[in-house]
Amino acid sequence: MVKGNELTPRKKKTIEILHQEGYNNANIARRVGCSRSAVSRNLKKLLEHGSMDNKRRSGRLRLSSQRSDAVLRRICKKSRFLTSRQLAVEWRESTGTSVSSSLVRQRLLSMGLRARRAKKKPILSRAMRLKRLQWAKTHQNWTAERWSNVIFSDESRFCTISDAPQLVRRLSSESLRPECLQRTTKYPPSVMVWGCFSSKGYGRIEFVDKTMNSDVYKQVLDTKLFRTVQDQFGDDRNWIFQQDSAPCHTSKKMKEFFTEHNITVLDWPGNSPDLNPIENLWYIMAKKVQARHPKNKRDLKEAVIHVWNHELTTELGQSLIESMPRRCSAVIKSRGGVTKY
Repeated sequence: MVKGNELTPRKKKTIEILHQEGYNNANIARRVGCSRSAVSRNLKKLLEHGSMDNKRRSGRLRLSSQRSDAVLRRICKKSRFLTSRQLAVEWRESTGTSVSSSLVRQRLLSMGLRARRAKKKPILSRAMRLKRLQWAKTHQNWTAERWSNVIFSDESRFCTISDAPQLVRRLSSESLRPECLQRTTKYPPSVMVWGCFSSKGYGRIEFVDKTMNSDVYKQVLDTKLFRTVQDQFGDDRNWIFQQDSAPCHTSKKMKEFFTEHNITVLDWPGNSPDLNPIENLWYIMAKKVQARHPKNKRDLKEAVIHVWNHELTTELGQSLIESMPRRCSAVIKSRGGVTKY
């Protein structure tokens, strides 16, 4: 049975006075505004111990009150990246509560405020958020079928060694054992890859060994995009090309190139990787490439080619395309802010 809230001293005193005046428990409960069981319980304590006050409980006294805990919660929510040691200092300055950082962590855990790894998202200015919101509203009625005619494209860099934090199972004394170390190097072998895909499949990828500029980008599209279009759409011209807003993509040369080849380019808001499903594809690819443990640049290229051609399923690509209506809804819901994608 769940224990009810403790009666206030004023209510307890009222119960005692009414009882002395001869009122029964039902009338006392009605006048005080509590349950009959609460009246009975407090009168029993009065009869047995001469007081309605709770007996002093055994054990260590709580170092902080509920009110001071609420102050800690406000401090934490105001500055989310403070360490438990820093929070303990600010808590002491605000309430006079002198506690250890471990107690701070205990209190925050009891509130559900567990320390978690922060997600990395691009900074969005007010103008960027407005553009994203307008774009999402413009495309919110596009169905998955309409999105299936869009070819999504992007570049991504793959390295032989991942810089993502890794967990290792070891004893405290094994921190420097070779098998327990995460390998790092200042300049690991890497390759830049351009790729594209649609609901009809994965396009042809291109390794970009030069700095990506308008001329290099035109060459990539000449050799890879048009072949991909022929593979997936044939003579059907009812397709749309998507690219981000990188300067080499939106230069005057590229605008002339798209006009010359009658390519419809999807309008795209800046700083919006969460709207491009190929970003999720790159993330999945990176994990699969790392799982093949490439040791040099040649191994890395072979791993990228193998994963792109053999380990990415058709169902994966289709599910990413079908997520576009949900992505638009998420942007509208966040008023142009970041989303979970």
